[in-house]
Amino acid sequence: MQLTVLGSLGRTVRVRTVFMAIPVGLYACVPLAVLLQVAWTSSWAWLTGSSLYLFVPTAGQTVDPFIEEILKVLPVAVLLTIPAIRRQWSITDCILLSAAVGAGFGMAEDLFRYGTVSPVASWQAQYGGWMLPGIITPVVPSPWTTLTSWLPPGVFPNDPFT
Repeated sequence: MQLTVLGSLGRTVRVRTVFMAIPVGLYACVPLAVLLQVAWTSSWAWLTGSSLYLFVPTAGQTVDPFIEEILKVLPVAVLLTIPAIRRQWSITDCILLSAAVGAGFGMAEDLFRYGTVSPVASWQAQYGGWMLPGIITPVVPSPWTTLTSWLPPGVFPNDPFT
């Protein structure tokens, strides 16, 4: 959302197009990434005769991040093959849409990682977010904290969600 506001003078895509790119990352890129990662790790484990359980941590640090990053850019790259879109979009549009697809992908990763922790979360007004026990960065910021995080301190002193 912040990038959309900051790039409003240089973008040609609508705000709703940027927001529709988030579900593309969540519902299209993530399942495709999981399929590709399972396919190549299973094939590699079968070819080498090693255990898939032992190979997955190595895959998570070698090839899997490249697969994820390529799939985050893939929807925008595919759309840029259409000549009309390629002529109309600026670099700002490509950045905004790629960031939105990446945000959807990141949301899916966080849902997988923290989805089971939500019942024990507690609201902490002094931090402006939800505290998740047992996590290194335990604060999930409120929407207001997220939207105003790029502003200097003291501009919006009161969080309406607290």
